[in-house]
Amino acid sequence: MLTVIIPFKDKIDLLEKCINSIYKYDAGIPLEILLINNKSRGKGVKKLIKSIFNNNSFNYVNLIEVEDPFNYSKSINMAVGQSRFENILLLNNDTLIKTKKWGDKICNFLNKGKIGCVGIKLLNQDESIQHLGIKLDFKSGAKEITEQSIVNEKEYMGIKYFDTKAVSAAFMAIKKPIFLRLNGMNENIFPLTFNDVHLSLKAYESGLQNVCITNIKAIHKGGATRNSMQINTSFKIKRRFEKMMIKIRILYHFLKIK
Repeated sequence: MLTVIIPFKDKIDLLEKCINSIYKYDAGIPLEILLINNKSRGKGVKKLIKSIFNNNSFNYVNLIEVEDPFNYSKSINMAVGQSRFENILLLNNDTLIKTKKWGDKICNFLNKGKIGCVGIKLLNQDESIQHLGIKLDFKSGAKEITEQSIVNEKEYMGIKYFDTKAVSAAFMAIKKPIFLRLNGMNENIFPLTFNDVHLSLKAYESGLQNVCITNIKAIHKGGATRNSMQINTSFKIKRRFEKMMIKIRILYHFLKIK
């Protein structure tokens, strides 16, 4: 059983395609779809949400309404707290699942030993690799791994994976008790960006294993979710602050693990 948490603001074409991909590529397990609506006003929003609620392929569908200014971390923390199932998936609305039985594989893997954050292979629209985990980078704060070659790949129950320091919240699975034990995402320092890196580092430092699964894949448009929000001066200042803070957090991480 898996709760899929999807934040969105307008751009219902993205949300519709995302939901359709979840339906098309059967998860193989019961699903709860938990939608986080950030004051969408676009035409057709209510109609789409109603159709998702009426989709009998999902065991539960729920809607959380949040207000501006949007705080991604706060919204995710709220949604995880309200989720029905122990297994959680954070999923961007601009992501299209491309592997059958993906939910069953994710949940099986979450039950493997001391697992923290689980990501997958994310592809660009031309199917080139966008994400194979995240590496820590002092110039940009954190940088997605896009190399074609995969080092130290392992296999568990037919699932291929390798260890990584962090994974993208565009597709991030984690067990609810672990998320809560780690105190979730930081709402004050990382309300918009780098919250996935920070959560991953907390999991890693607590002795958990973060991994990227390479034979589950999805196409991620990249930036479309964030770009649906108003990009103003305040937003840009917050992002610059978050970039500075994640660099400090990364420095602390390296000092701590020595």
